[in-house]
Amino acid sequence: MRQCPFPGCHQVIAPDKFACRHHWYALNHEQRLRIWASWNAYRNGDLDTDGLREQQDRVIQEFIES
Repeated sequence: MRQCPFPGCHQVIAPDKFACRHHWYALNHEQRLRIWASWNAYRNGDLDTDGLREQQDRVIQEFIES
């Protein structure tokens, strides 16, 4: 188990989830698609762990700024 990556969220989530349910559905459709695309690229070996985290952090930052 791990903590939701959104700042200030203390929700515990399963390791195979990106974020807690609240934050996942707070993202817009395009942001969720980008998270899935980066995850799939990581699983296919086209993106390393740092690249995956960079993509995820970019989506989180966009969400915070919106």
